[in-house]
Amino acid sequence: MSTRDELHPYTSAELRLMPTLAVGQAEDLKAEDGDLRWWLSRCTLADGATHRVSCERLTAGRWVISGEFEPFEEPESRYDPDAPSVNEQAQRSYYDKYYGS
Repeated sequence: MSTRDELHPYTSAELRLMPTLAVGQAEDLKAEDGDLRWWLSRCTLADGATHRVSCERLTAGRWVISGEFEPFEEPESRYDPDAPSVNEQAQRSYYDKYYGS
């Protein structure tokens, strides 16, 4: 669990309830306070996202990522090396349908 501080005053659940101020390529701008902005990711781990919340700070006229919070957890693998592939399953179904088991 992250501690709240200047860069991380909101949780993703709190940001989700806020109106969207701007839409980025993969994130929604949810809060802005002077030289800080908080973005909520619309992506998931499957899309390549690593965190749900990111914070930017205005530094020398540029917005620079100052922190990323609430990392996505790696799901447990669903891969079963002994299970037939989708292709093998389709071939078996075709064979069973036309040639019998």
